[in-house]
Amino acid sequence: MARALYPGMLSAVITFGIGMSASPALAGGLATGASPSIPWWRIACALLFCLALAATAILALRHYQGRSSGRFLPRRWTVLKPAPHRAITVIETRRLSQHGDVCLLHCAGHAYLLAIGPAHTLLLDRQVLPAPSAGARDSL
Repeated sequence: MARALYPGMLSAVITFGIGMSASPALAGGLATGASPSIPWWRIACALLFCLALAATAILALRHYQGRSSGRFLPRRWTVLKPAPHRAITVIETRRLSQHGDVCLLHCAGHAYLLAIGPAHTLLLDRQVLPAPSAGARDSL
């Protein structure tokens, strides 16, 4: 009759008995194991790999943005085409207020001074750029 009243009681008693009969786990002493061996050659190789990957990424970005001085990869390795020469060059931008800027641009042999606001752009000045002479390049 007691079995009919408490059907889960027998499994609870068996589980408790098995748990009490188990011996406790004995932990080893702290800091008694061998020190971990650090593979210094792996760390050095990983560092060299990361540096080479970063240098390759920098060269690729400079090349594909059109700012490189020459080709650094053979033609068969390139996937993207180099960027075309940029026609507009932003020389300087100055913030005048929270909503206004002044920009100096070079485009197609002209210099433009623009005032830029939230709802308008105003041309302040336009000048023809002089052709660069060979002597001016050497003096820089």
